[in-house]
Parts: sequence; structure tokens; C-alpha cells
Amino acid sequence: MKISKPGRIILDPTARADEKDDAATYIAEFEGEKALAPLIQASLNPKENDIPVLSDYGSAIAELWVKKGIFDLKTYLSLPGDTKGGVFDVLDYKKPAWVKKYGFYEEGFEPFPD
Repeated sequence: MKISKPGRIILDPTARADEKDDAATYIAEFEGEKALAPLIQASLNPKENDIPVLSDYGSAIAELWVKKGIFDLKTYLSLPGDTKGGVFDVLDYKKPAWVKKYGFYEEGFEPFPD
């Protein structure tokens, strides 16, 4: 699958934080599901440690899930905490029913334990 220019920016270890932020925002607004892979891949990169960038990736992931009408719990649980925070913020605002359905609480962004 061909990766879009914003997707390549997100995966570029030399890209500046503001470039990555802009790319994540663009993806969330204008690109479809194909853009999820670079966002998830970049979020899982242990060398990516810029907290605002990771949160932006999470927001973009959540925006794409909301547009598609799906929530991928398995992927969500694999994301680092800062990315989960971005996902949670969008879902809490745009899909509170999902937050309730999956029993998420803000602290830790994880489902309530059984």
C-alpha cells in the first residue's frame, strides 16, 4: 500500500514535531483508513517520545475511527499512554457512548477492571 506524503512525514525520524503535528491533523481531516497504519506505526515507535505528537497521533486515530464508525479495542490497548490520551479526548467529546460502552475512565485511559 502506498503511504501518503503526510504518512511519510509521520514516519520520518528527522521530521520536526510541528511537521508531524500538521501531518496528523491533515490525515484526520482529509485521509481515510489507509492513513491509520502510519499513525499506529509511529505511535508504537519507542523512539517517538514527544508527548504532544503522540497525543496528536491518538486524536487523528480517533477521528478516523469516528468517521468510520468503529472502535478498535485491540489496537487501542496496544497504544502507548500518551496516544491513548489523544484517542480518549476525541472519543469522550465525539463518542461518549463508546467511552461508556467500553467502560473507560480518564485516569489511565483503560477500561475499568472487572
